[in-house]
Amino acid sequence: MGVSQSCTLDRLSNLCQMEKCIVGVTGRASDSASSTDTWVCDLDPATTYRNRPVATTFIKIGINPGSMPKPPARGGNRQKAREALDRIEAATGLMYEFQVYHTIVTPILDAGICPNFLRSYLVSYNCQYDDLLTTLKKGLVRHGIKPDAAFKHLNRNIHYMYEGKSERPAIQSSRGLMSAYPLPALRYMVLTTEFNSVTDYWAWLEQNHSQESRCVVLLQIVLGLYVMSKSKLMHNDLRAPNIFVQKLPQPTSWTYVINEQAPISIHTPYKGMIYDFDRGTSVSLGDNVYVKESGIYDPEIGLFEENRDIVCLYKSLAAEPRLAAQSLIGRFFDVSAVNAEVEWYNGRGAEIPTTLMQAITAIEDALPALEPAGTVYHIRDDMFMRDGSLNRDHEDLSALRSQTTKHVATLTEYKEALASCNALRRRLEAQLADIEQSPKRARTGRSPFTARKRRPEDVMEMSE
Repeated sequence: MGVSQSCTLDRLSNLCQMEKCIVGVTGRASDSASSTDTWVCDLDPATTYRNRPVATTFIKIGINPGSMPKPPARGGNRQKAREALDRIEAATGLMYEFQVYHTIVTPILDAGICPNFLRSYLVSYNCQYDDLLTTLKKGLVRHGIKPDAAFKHLNRNIHYMYEGKSERPAIQSSRGLMSAYPLPALRYMVLTTEFNSVTDYWAWLEQNHSQESRCVVLLQIVLGLYVMSKSKLMHNDLRAPNIFVQKLPQPTSWTYVINEQAPISIHTPYKGMIYDFDRGTSVSLGDNVYVKESGIYDPEIGLFEENRDIVCLYKSLAAEPRLAAQSLIGRFFDVSAVNAEVEWYNGRGAEIPTTLMQAITAIEDALPALEPAGTVYHIRDDMFMRDGSLNRDHEDLSALRSQTTKHVATLTEYKEALASCNALRRRLEAQLADIEQSPKRARTGRSPFTARKRRPEDVMEMSE
């Protein structure tokens, strides 16, 4: 019997109907005032992606800020308006991250250019409440939650996301359930990525690994940064916690070939993967409002600078002596130059005296030479357009052509969602400007998203 197309993730036209593939949902709690909810979903055994079985996926959910109620044009409370604007800007960072995965990272993986990133399967910016609820009705049964009670769990977690509350419970938790929620018109952004048994790079470095294993993982990360440089993508927050290390089922060999030069071969039980791009900037995607408004973006640098991410990574490693990281990076870089990077996060001050290609060569030279083996990943400059986007007409990128229609559709959906979000952001900025000019009004006022008292017909009543 063939695999049902409804559970073939690369052919699924609408992520919002992914409940067809899900057999169980387990949420994760958050200590912070996170604007997202996260679920680990076990999938139907027949689920595949590009003909490979997928047993589990990680889902990140956020509110599409363009669907939030419009604030009043004048008056209101300064603090509440400022908090709302901050949430809007953070949500645009989430939208940008989703699009980085869809437009840049996943095509790099699908085309076999570089394996050192966390893969996303699907993304949507306009899922409805009922889409999420249908998934939970099916997925929470394993936790003893009856389908007709799932809405209470969803209402509560949406409330935490919308209000920016900390200590959000896991979706299956019975704490603080809500029978009604007054915002049925909200739309939701959903990203689904691979979920493996992984360790963050900090925790992995603390373990008792050989210097050779540490060099191999570092080489993979720098190779990932090299591919990002060709994509004209900057991470802007590349610290050890934003890198996963996956323990493979068994030691595996693979090979990188950069511009048809001598191959770089490795044999290792560990794979390093870069992830978490909400502070990223990309020439092809343009400004990330969250980064620009939070001050991370530096107009003197622009959206891309080749060495910036490696400066961030090496600075973070050099600052952690308990990991013996200094002895690791000291083999390849002048640690004093890293430490002298006083304003390293903005890419100013002293520069690490190397290019990414020189860094790759230095680390490779510290490892034993191996014959080419396993999967070969070809990295060629002519695969990338001037703005860093992949040249889908390139002869070696034929694997991407079947995804072109979906790629264009999702990019259009992103641009429409971003336009709505920016319109709401401008309205909030105007409201804040009006408040600043009218001090008396600033002392009173409701939440910018509470234009009037709730009426019975506004409330989504659901019976058990």
